[in-house]
Amino acid sequence: MSNIRGELTAAAMSWFDRYWPGDSLIQFEVLVLLWLVLFTMLLHFFLHSVVFGVLKRLTAKAGQQWHQLLVSQKLFRRAVYAFQGAVLNIQAGLWLDESSALLRFIKSAADQWILLFGLLAFFSVLDFFQSLALARSNKMNFPLRGIVQTIKLIASIFIAVLAISILMGKSPIILLSSLGALSAVLMLLFKDPILGLVAGIQLSANDMLAVGDWLEMPKYGADGDVIDIGLTTVKVRNWDKTITTVPTYALIS
Repeated sequence: MSNIRGELTAAAMSWFDRYWPGDSLIQFEVLVLLWLVLFTMLLHFFLHSVVFGVLKRLTAKAGQQWHQLLVSQKLFRRAVYAFQGAVLNIQAGLWLDESSALLRFIKSAADQWILLFGLLAFFSVLDFFQSLALARSNKMNFPLRGIVQTIKLIASIFIAVLAISILMGKSPIILLSSLGALSAVLMLLFKDPILGLVAGIQLSANDMLAVGDWLEMPKYGADGDVIDIGLTTVKVRNWDKTITTVPTYALIS
């Protein structure tokens, strides 16, 4: 592949030297950049207009659940955006030399793009299964929403570490080892999620609270039905239809 790329690059630069005098390398990279933009736009139109339209009709016939996963949770669009970033990455590597600064910039930007929309696609899958589980159970004592939020938080931290390591050009392991000195700061920042997760597990294990239960806590102005159990808060719809939030860890303290 590198031989073919070298031959194409030499042929293009020779043509530029003959018919368009100047810096042939810059001219070639501009031509490649224009091609990448055009190819990405065509791929975007094909995937989002043609393929998405076909899948939308198929899932509409298959059932509401698959249609919700594809359309409402935006799984297809987010996954396709990540796929477009991967294709752009491959295309840039096919046309540009490894020593090219333009290639390094495109690869770095494409990697960040893939990580972002890959993470969002993962969130869509989690949201779909969460809504599916809640729809099938009117009274759930398991803090599903809190668990999903915890998974999202862990995934976000993991992707953030990968993104920073790519920008710095270092291994994620080295970056993680350097975070050890910031453990106290991280514990302070994520104190409420950690306490909320522990409280949610205890509430679930002891069957202490479920959606639909009546909760009365005058200290927080809560006096009504529990409508949501999250990672850090419990939402209560009071008798006067107002919504009050109570810290999850306050229920076991």
